[in-house]
Amino acid sequence: MEFVRLCPACHSERPAQEMYCQNTIDDNACSWLLMNVTQTPKGGKILIEETPIVNISRHCTNGHEVQAGDFMCMECGADIEVLPAPEKSANAKQVDEYQIIKSVMAERTTKECFIVKDAADKEYFLTLYFENSEPDKGIYKVLDKMDTDHIATLIKTGDYNGRFFEVSERISGGSLDQLGYLDVDKIEKLVNEVGRAIHDLSEAGIRHRDICPKNLLLRNPESFDVVIIDYSSARLSDYDLDTDTPIELTRYTAPEAIIGGISPASDWWSLGMIVLEHITKGTFFEKINDKAFMIHLITRGVDIPPSIDARILLLLKGLLFRDPLKRWNWEQVNKWLKKEEVEVPLEHLTTSTEKEKKITLGSESYTNVAFFALAAAEEEHWEEGVVLFNSGSLASWVTEVLGNHKKAAAVRDLRNK
Repeated sequence: MEFVRLCPACHSERPAQEMYCQNTIDDNACSWLLMNVTQTPKGGKILIEETPIVNISRHCTNGHEVQAGDFMCMECGADIEVLPAPEKSANAKQVDEYQIIKSVMAERTTKECFIVKDAADKEYFLTLYFENSEPDKGIYKVLDKMDTDHIATLIKTGDYNGRFFEVSERISGGSLDQLGYLDVDKIEKLVNEVGRAIHDLSEAGIRHRDICPKNLLLRNPESFDVVIIDYSSARLSDYDLDTDTPIELTRYTAPEAIIGGISPASDWWSLGMIVLEHITKGTFFEKINDKAFMIHLITRGVDIPPSIDARILLLLKGLLFRDPLKRWNWEQVNKWLKKEEVEVPLEHLTTSTEKEKKITLGSESYTNVAFFALAAAEEEHWEEGVVLFNSGSLASWVTEVLGNHKKAAAVRDLRNK
């Protein structure tokens, strides 16, 4: 199935791999950032096959309904016979062996979610993925062997009419985004619960890549037993830093993941952003443009308010460190939870002997071509970026930074056209 992104600005359908909308309106490019726009299957939803459900009830030969276990009619004394009884929902939907009770709204259009029940009327959560959008199936072999303390118990995976599905336990305690903002004590409990889960997943080679409040469910609200769900973005990797394209970008996405990196450190960043959101009671994200915010993360990292609780501030400095190789993981977080001494990583400071080639855009200087490109794509910097390009300054800077690199040659060739 082909997937597209629907541009929020001009409402045109764009190729899924397009980072900025290339649609032309009145001779001007739309240029809306599409990286954080959810992919949509072209052609709309695929309908689930409807299977008639017929319940069997017991009646006597005179038509009286009798209870299970009765050997004769208690009303007239007649013998028992089995008759098909009419079912109110004669067109109940079914996936595999599971009858659908109700649909659950899914934020991503790569899948459909349902509350279902089996033949014994036990309820589960079923995710049905659209064709060609199923997750890394190797993950389920790993999940099946893992302790289920902090992950939903996997019941079954399979194929239904060419579409991959997974069935897991139904967790009805609600999600973190439904609880309101947590106090400091509960935040520490959250860090402990989610931190242990991320550590277990990381040790098994799983990079979740979508740790966010809606994917953190409470199995037991009283004991604050938190469970991570949704592995549709997850990947298996043995490397500290790998590459792939994320399915969805959110305010919880790590800087390296925004540009396609896969790292166990990315999940720790996501936990840090959740903590930051709760400790500031949501004020940190007020009036923030998600597009501009993600570009800011890549180029400059996150500015943590210095006025927050000192102990939480220490945690955030470790979890929200921009370099994924130096970012805190379970080793440091566990020490923090035990109130042991733990150091915050330090940013690399450029010495005066290191003469880096810089270009200025707005009020910022850039030494990295990728970071400059992202900043130049912002609406407020676009015209200035065009001037740098037309003057030849951009091509000269790229050549100085990259030498004879093919990207530098491409910029020069583009300007000469």
